[in-house]
Order: sequence, then structure tokens, then C-alpha cells
Amino acid sequence: MAKLSTREDRWHGHKLLGLYALLHFAYRYHAFFAGADDMGFADQNGWSSAASLAPHLLLQLSGLTFSIPRRRIVTGSRIWPEYRWHALVFTLRSLVLMAIAVRYPHAETCLPPLLVVLCAMAAADTVTAWYARRGESSRTIRDLAAPAGAQYLMSATQFHATTGCLLTRGRLSVQLVSLCVIQSAAFVMTLQRRGLITHRQDLCLYAGLLGFGLAVVLDDFSARGVLPVAFTVANAAAIARLDGGANKYILWAAVGLLLPALCAPERAAARVWRVLGPASGCGLVASAWRRGHSERRLGGAKPL
Repeated sequence: MAKLSTREDRWHGHKLLGLYALLHFAYRYHAFFAGADDMGFADQNGWSSAASLAPHLLLQLSGLTFSIPRRRIVTGSRIWPEYRWHALVFTLRSLVLMAIAVRYPHAETCLPPLLVVLCAMAAADTVTAWYARRGESSRTIRDLAAPAGAQYLMSATQFHATTGCLLTRGRLSVQLVSLCVIQSAAFVMTLQRRGLITHRQDLCLYAGLLGFGLAVVLDDFSARGVLPVAFTVANAAAIARLDGGANKYILWAAVGLLLPALCAPERAAARVWRVLGPASGCGLVASAWRRGHSERRLGGAKPL
């Protein structure tokens, strides 16, 4: 624990909030694997859920007091200012979507979640533009020292999470795992900076966070009865953006407006989705393989 101590956290407030967050994530994942509905949130009322989530916001805010390098270290061993503000933006996105899910559990429209998603994108882009003008911008995954294929697949998981955001109604698990990735990733970077883990271990832990998060997202799709269609839409969005360069605002606006109709019971049950889902998943894997193969052929693989 001594290696995790800092002069800026003299009273250990940030450390205690971080410990709470890790224990809370562990509890929710235990509930998930034990078969509890919605990671245990289904057994709580809105107020108890809010009380359990408030420390996560305090943790993110307390992190703003730390002095950090202005520019990113390519190995990912330090949090940098742009990332810190992005983390706050997406933490707020998750918490606002949770509030919507609790307040309007039976809403039949994706419009409120869509507005939250688009506003979060705009806020993150504003942060990026501000730091880009200062020459201090860095993309969280695509500038990471990791193989191109792995970068592609890690980026693709974000599209499943965002699709889950658009389906926010009465369930909180997708937003909880988004919080888990955001806040646990920061902790993992701290472990690497303190010399407790290597960069390779950092990457493996981050990939594990994304993998477990994806499992929860897919389980949420299944609980809603829309797994094949939502999985297909998320994969198609990832391919359109990562391979086709589609404008993300137009892309997600279209997805958000079409998703309720596609997820209607009679359409979601169509057999075509059971073909398109695996096919689109194979398309993602093929794109990742092509990127990795091209990188190796050109001799440009990033060291781990």
C-alpha cells in the first residue's frame, strides 16, 4: 500500500473511495456470476442504488486534484489530462443513464438515452479539440502500445456498450460495467506506474475488463430478448465506424432512432438476426486479423 500513497492524498480520501469502488465492482460481478438479476440492482430501490453509486462520482472528482504529466506516456503507464476529463464525461454519462433507467423503467423510446450519448460524445470531442490545440491529445486505445488487431477489438467493444446505453430502460448493469472499465483502468495504470505490474500485464488486465464488460452487455441484451439484433447492430456500427470512417454522430443518431423498431418483439425474433449476428461478429474478427496481418507484414507492430 505504501507504493500507492501520494502527497496529494494526505487524508487517504481518494484511496478509500478507490477501495470502495473496487469492492463494489467485485460485489456486482459476484452477483452477476451468481445469477442475480441486473447484477443485484433488481433487488434494490432507486435510493439505495444511488447511495451505492455516489462514491464513484466522488472518486472521479477527487482525481482532479492530482498533478499529472501534460502528455501521455505511450506505454500507458500514466493518466494524462485529456483522459482524466474523458473519464469524468463518461462517468457522468453512465450515472445519468442510470438515473433515466430508474426513473423511466418502461420507456418505449431511445430518445433520452440517445441525447445523453450524443451530448457525451460532443463533450469528449470538445475536450479532445482543446488538448489537440495544445499538442497534448492522445486516443485512449488507438494510440496505445498494442498490436493493431487487439486495438481494433478493444475499440469494437465500446460499440456494444454504447448500443447498451441506447437500450437503457430499467436495468443498470451495462452502465455499471462501463464505470468499472473507466475507474479500474485508471487503477491499473497506477499499478504500472508504481512498478507493480508490467505494460503487458496492464494490457491483459485492460483487455480482461473489456471482456468481462462485454459479457455483461451481451447478457443484458439477452435479458431484454434482443441479443441477436442488438449484437448485429453493434457489430455493424463498429465496422461502419472503424473500417468505413462513418461520422459517429450520424451513425449513432441513426442507430438510436432505428433501434426501438428493430428491437420490437416481432422483429427481434426474426431468424435473419441469428445469421447476421454471427456473420457480423466474424466480420469484426476478420477486420482485426487483417489489421494485425498488415502491421506484421509492414514490420510496424508495436512492442508490448
